[in-house]
Amino acid sequence: MFVGMYFLPPSAPWLASQRRLEEAEQSLRFVTPQPSSAQLRVLHDTAQAATAQAMQGGPPNMLE
Repeated sequence: MFVGMYFLPPSAPWLASQRRLEEAEQSLRFVTPQPSSAQLRVLHDTAQAATAQAMQGGPPNMLE
């Protein structure tokens, strides 16, 4: 199990919440070679929410 974890990319939602959208899409494509438009839209929405939150001066809230 530990060996498998070494080869997995970081979580796509986490990367999007850190405003690292290109890396998030690459991570998603590693797990799902042909992600749906809804999956990509969620990543974009997450990144957009993180950007808006950062402009307000606080950390992104993943629970909303």
